[in-house]
Amino acid sequence: MTTPTTNLNLITYDVVTDASALFQTFRNDLDGNTAISNMALIDSWAGTVNGSLIALSDISAVSVISASYVSANFYASSASTITAYENNMTIILILDTTSDGTITLNINSLGVKSLNKIDVNGNKVNFSGHELIKNQPNTFMYDGSVWVWMAVSYGDQIGVSGSSNNFTMISGCGILIDSGISSSSVALVTGSYIVLSLNSNLKNEWLLTAGSGINITNNNSASTVTISTSVSASSVAPTTASYVVLSLNSSLSNEWLLTAGSNVTLTQNASASTITIDTNVSASSVATSGSYVMLALHPNISNEWLLTAGENIAITQNASASTVTLSTIVAASSIAPVTASYVLLDVDGSLQNGLALTAGSNVTIVRNTLSGTVKVNSITSGSNLSAVVPVTLGGGGASTASGIRTNIGLGNMAITNMYNQQVILSSGSWVTKSASVVVTYMTASAIVLYGPEPSTSTNRDAYYNADVYCSAQTTGSLTFNYMSSASPTTDIAVNVMYIV
Repeated sequence: MTTPTTNLNLITYDVVTDASALFQTFRNDLDGNTAISNMALIDSWAGTVNGSLIALSDISAVSVISASYVSANFYASSASTITAYENNMTIILILDTTSDGTITLNINSLGVKSLNKIDVNGNKVNFSGHELIKNQPNTFMYDGSVWVWMAVSYGDQIGVSGSSNNFTMISGCGILIDSGISSSSVALVTGSYIVLSLNSNLKNEWLLTAGSGINITNNNSASTVTISTSVSASSVAPTTASYVVLSLNSSLSNEWLLTAGSNVTLTQNASASTITIDTNVSASSVATSGSYVMLALHPNISNEWLLTAGENIAITQNASASTVTLSTIVAASSIAPVTASYVLLDVDGSLQNGLALTAGSNVTIVRNTLSGTVKVNSITSGSNLSAVVPVTLGGGGASTASGIRTNIGLGNMAITNMYNQQVILSSGSWVTKSASVVVTYMTASAIVLYGPEPSTSTNRDAYYNADVYCSAQTTGSLTFNYMSSASPTTDIAVNVMYIV
């Protein structure tokens, strides 16, 4: 019995079971002119296959779609090769404008479809940046709803979601992702850096070290460095104190700028933190041992004389002009005229009515040129009692203020002199709370009484507020001190009475 083939239903003969079949039957089944003969069946099938192959040759497997920019993120194409969207259809898409964000495409007005890409988690997502470059072919496959980007083979087509200018890094699963680090935030190796430890990759680094009174603490867990001082706040000088500075500082309220005056040089040594003040004047040119008239005593000068104002004398200092002016406070009208009558020890040609003092009977005149005194004594014969004639002479020496002297004598006792003088303790004459004044006829053993000139309350108050006292007496001078903390700011007049 013959057996038909599976696809074309061709008749086949088995050599064993069909051995009795006639040759005529075999010929008709194989090549007969009937529609069911093997040749007729093959010819009929060949006609069908030939038409399919011709139609198939006219269809391209992958269509090239050139799309034009229409509006923001929307492109269109009029490609005639696509008449419908089919599942797994593949196209090569070429855009005329670089994309910027999400992208939609309409081919031959078949409908607007989104273009997607596969993210790092395998999910379809919209485009977000400039992934598709103009004129660059990109392969897409239609999955029934959207066009999916596939077979990326160019580096400039590899997109990574993230921010512009950020560095790209490889994630734990081996995928490129945005590191979150901007290129502008990364320090250059050629920059200047303060570091905790030196690094061979950095060219301009400065090692942070702790100086005197400074502590540096690293906290690795918090990535912090704390710089603190070991100096307590109570030991830090206040900004309101008075400071001598080399340059003014706005944080200091009472600062004084140190500048070099005449014949003075200032030399700074930054490495040693020192400043040297020197003079341009040689030591040999500076006098210290001569005799000087001073406005204030100075310990470096051995032969100095304090200039003080005597009676009716005024001393005026002008610091800006470096001058001292001596003037008299006696009015011309108060000076005795040369035409008056004077008792003189010697005739003076400048006085018109001068009368010479001469010793008469039982009278002696004793002149002491050294002390500037004249003693008039009477001589009584046969008696031990000497009559003493008190005499008051104006003057008594250039430094004597009131010029009063009283001679006291009894018998063969030595003559005792009592003097009264006003001295001025100038406000500028105090040195370490001490001031010395010239007192005519003063001796180291004289009996001294003193007190403030009482005519004005200002003078008395200055005297008592300063707590002035006489601390020493020597030949020709007295030394006064004050007990108050503040130096007297006004001149103080003191009346002195002393017995020599």
